[in-house]
Order: sequence, then C-alpha cells, then structure tokens
Amino acid sequence: MVDDESVVDQAYKISRMVADHAKSCPRLHMVLNDKVELVNVIIEKLPVSWEDYAATLKDLQMQKELSFGALVNHLRVEEKKRAQDQKVEEKEYSRYLPLYKAAIRGDWATAERFFDQDPGAVTAPINEFSRTALFVAAVHGRNTNDFVKKLVDKMPPGSVDVVCGSVLNWAAFVGNTEAVKVILSKNPSLVYYRDDNKWTPFTMAATNGMRDTLLYLLELVKNDEDSSKLFPDEESAAFLLGHTIGSEYYDIALYLVKKYPLSAFSAQNISAFGLTSLATKATSAFKSGTHNRWWQRIIYAYVPVKSVDCIISQTLTVLVENPVDDPNQVMGRSSYNWARLLVEYFCNSGLSSI
Repeated sequence: MVDDESVVDQAYKISRMVADHAKSCPRLHMVLNDKVELVNVIIEKLPVSWEDYAATLKDLQMQKELSFGALVNHLRVEEKKRAQDQKVEEKEYSRYLPLYKAAIRGDWATAERFFDQDPGAVTAPINEFSRTALFVAAVHGRNTNDFVKKLVDKMPPGSVDVVCGSVLNWAAFVGNTEAVKVILSKNPSLVYYRDDNKWTPFTMAATNGMRDTLLYLLELVKNDEDSSKLFPDEESAAFLLGHTIGSEYYDIALYLVKKYPLSAFSAQNISAFGLTSLATKATSAFKSGTHNRWWQRIIYAYVPVKSVDCIISQTLTVLVENPVDDPNQVMGRSSYNWARLLVEYFCNSGLSSI
C-alpha cells in the first residue's frame, strides 16, 4: 500500500484481487475463505507511515478476530482523523510561509517584522519537517550568513543549546563554515554535539568532503588535553577517520591518527580500521591504482614531500618523519604522498599488526 491513495480503497482492491484470482490459485482461495488471514494480509500491507496503527490493529486482532468489514471501519475512522490532522498542520505551517521565504532569501527585514508579531517564531518549527528559521537559513539559504548571525543574536539566552546541534551538524555537512562559527560563538560546547545516530559536526563535514569546515572544527579542539569529549568511544574516533579517508583527505587522516591514536582502531579493536579504510577506499591515491598517461607518470614521481612539520592548514601541522632522502623538499597536496605517509605511519608504529 502507498500513502498517496486511500487506504480503505486499497483494502478493497486487495480483497477484489484475491476474489478475482481465487478460482485459479488454491492458496488465494484459502485466503478468500479465511477472513482472518485476509485481514492479516491487509494489516501487513499498510504503508510505513501507518506502522504504529498497524500494531494497534494487530493487538485488536489478537484480542478479538476482526472481520473484513470491521477492519475497513477502523481504517476509515483512522484515515478521516489523519486527514483532519493534516489540514490543521498545513494551516499551522502555512502562516510561517513568509518567514520561510525570508530565511531562504536572507531577508532579515521581513523576518524581523514577523518576529515582532510572533516572538515564538524565532525558535519554532516553521515547516512540516520541523525545521526552524535558523536551520532553513543556515542549511538551505544562499548568502544568508548575515541573516543567521542576526537570528542567533536575537535568540533568547540559553536557546542556542542542543536544539541547535542539528543545525550545526547540517551546516557542517553543506560546508557553511560561517554559520558554524556563528553558532559556536554563542555556545562553544556544541562543537562536541552528537545526534542520536552519533553523527557530529566533524563527521558530517568529513563525509561530504567539506575540508575547510572540518579543518576549522579541528582547530577548535586541537589544544584539548582530554579527547574523551570529542571521542567518547573507539567507534566515534574510527568513524571520523574512516570518513576522512573516504573523502581522500589523507593529510588530515595522518594528523588524526598521530594526535588521536584511538582513531586507528575499530570499535571491536580487532583490526587497524584506518589502514583497512585506506586499502579499500584509496587505491587511486597510489601509483599502482592509477591509470595515468606517460607524462603524468613522470610528473607523479617528482611531486615533492618534506621531512619536517607539514602544514595542513594555517594552524594545523603534522610531523612527517623522513619521507624522502632530500630534507629540503617540501610537501605538496598530492594525495599519493599523504596516503603513502599514512600507510608508513601505520606500519612503522605497529598499528597495522594489532
């Protein structure tokens, strides 16, 4: 069954389909004659959005066997109730449409007038997905960071809390570093935010290849003496490393495994998770995994590296120990060099044998 068609109508269709094919199919003939089984089939076929109500119907079926007619009556009542609730919800959210459009465009003047009339709209959900004006502007808007800053400044004290964590995560995902900065300027502790699925701003930025955002976040926590807030368990550390390697940021991955050795292991601690990720996701970073033309292969061999602190960003560096014989060579942005150094670090430190 589907959501965009009446569930009652679909129940009748199933019943007619069974009746039409009952004569030629013994199994369907049994279903037709066994009303209990027909009711069970219809309950099982209810849309996913009806999952909770389907469980209620199953309980009713266990207490007292429902006839097909009784089932249809239950479905009709529930469907009517849902239609009424949807109308109320649509009416409720429709009044926020001007605010939604203002957030998308970054139109602060319109939004401010709306807030003056309805102060609660500053933090209220404004669409059917329970997104706030801050979420819409920070994640879906274009050139809306001035709007984001003014909105965050207008939010009541204490309201930039875990509720804004979702906004922070998705702003990191789309690479809106300025919005990330604005939110964290009001509540720095949100840098350690984790949602119900254990996604953090770091992993969101890494998985979508938002390098600048990821570097900014790492810079915020680089002086933390205690990494337990950033990585409360082995799984979270390995999760970030895996997504960093997946985006081919091998320089950042090398920084992570050197600063946070815990990130090199899986949650089960049975293998070198980072090395496994590198082997499975980064074959193109190595000479053997590339299909370069002859002139590209010549250039490939002369990409420079460095044997001292290598700059990843303006404030992040990673110590590379003797990657080449010539200490005067400098590290380039070649993914091959960084991937090779990452593998060497795993091997030389003994991580790969654990």
